[in-house]
Amino acid sequence: MAYTTLANVRAYLKFNASETGDDTLITGLIPYAQMLIDNYVGYSFEAPSDTTRYFDAEEDVKVLRQNTVFKGLRDTLFFDTYLAQLTSVVFTGVTLQQSDYVLQPSNSAPYYALTILASSPRFWDYDDDPENAIAVTGRWAYSITAPVAISQLCIELTAYLYNQRFTVAGEGGVSADGAVMRIPQHIAMFLDTYKKAVSWR
Repeated sequence: MAYTTLANVRAYLKFNASETGDDTLITGLIPYAQMLIDNYVGYSFEAPSDTTRYFDAEEDVKVLRQNTVFKGLRDTLFFDTYLAQLTSVVFTGVTLQQSDYVLQPSNSAPYYALTILASSPRFWDYDDDPENAIAVTGRWAYSITAPVAISQLCIELTAYLYNQRFTVAGEGGVSADGAVMRIPQHIAMFLDTYKKAVSWR
């Protein structure tokens, strides 16, 4: 999937039905614009299917809860990117139950961490190697589908790249010699509001 469609970009550029000569070019620019957006903020805005990411039971977990009889045991797994929807958590071959944990933040996605509840008997302890001991499956992105605002930015950025196709230098896009230029300022300023405010770890 993509953040926008050829039809949306054509409408933004005010093409009429007979102007189809650059459709292939525009279609190719859409994923490039999407990549520029993702690279700028450091994560993706959509996840059409589940994927599994693996985490280290030593390096990726920290102590978050200090007021517990289990004080000192690592209770929180910090992800390395946003999670829009969780499907499963498997630790050393055991699938954790929903009653074992809470996602952070507690009230809504996207999530950046998973905390073992004080009532759960489980902690991120292990008998063998800590590397890749935790497998988290779900939709790894800011959201399952791109927010409307991001879709609109992708339309604008794709149109900008299209209009800059003959420009040697400018604010954004790719120059004639293949050099990557900056994202236009108004798009960058909006994307700044999506940059992650907390550390992954």
